[in-house]
Formats: sequence, structure tokens, C-alpha cells
Amino acid sequence: MGKTTDRKTAFHELSVAIKAFILEECSLVHIEGSNEVVDGGAYKWKTLSEESKRTQQHLSSRYVQLIDSIVQENLDEESLDRFTCSRDRVLSLLKQDSVVLQDTNEKVYEDITEELKLQAWLSKSLG
Repeated sequence: MGKTTDRKTAFHELSVAIKAFILEECSLVHIEGSNEVVDGGAYKWKTLSEESKRTQQHLSSRYVQLIDSIVQENLDEESLDRFTCSRDRVLSLLKQDSVVLQDTNEKVYEDITEELKLQAWLSKSLG
């Protein structure tokens, strides 16, 4: 198997694991009064169980390893900027360290999926 096939498989496997984590182990809580600031309100993450925290750490580590292996392959400056922004977005959602505007876990997962698709596409140019 070539690098592109290996990466495609790695992105797919990671996406499946992230989906299970986000949809089965995580919960969003509406932030009171946020409707006055942003249409539809804002949400924060409910505290994870200890087991879910371990899952979260494992997924974050797997994700960083995959991304680091791609970044080391000389992305051009524009691609690197796009890649870095996308990576930071996924990491923030995985680590659940910021407020989100999505009102369901499914929408959060859809956003992560879109970012992973962008990253996979950007990495294709590296062969």
C-alpha cells in the first residue's frame, strides 16, 4: 500500500473512532443567556467520565501523530496555514476546550468530518 492509501485508511479509522466518542460519550449543555449574544445560543461540553477522558486523550494522541506525520512532509506555506487552522479546530473540538455554536453532537461531528476531509485532501498532494 502507498502513502496515500495508508493515510486514507488512517483518516477513515480515526473518523469512525471520533464519531463513536462524540456521539456516545459526550454531551453539550446550553449556556444560559447565550441566546442574547449569539443567534441559537452557545454550548459548552459536559464534564467527561474518567473512562471518556482516557478515550479523549487516546484519540487526541492518535490524531496528533497522524497530522505530525503529514506536516513533516513539506507542505507549502499556504497549505500549511490551512492545515494548521484545520488541525487546531479539530483538536479544540476533541479536547472540548472551547464553547461551540453547534447545538447537537451530530453537528459537531459533521464539522470534524469536514475538517478531516480537508486535511486528507491537502495531504493527497504529498503523495
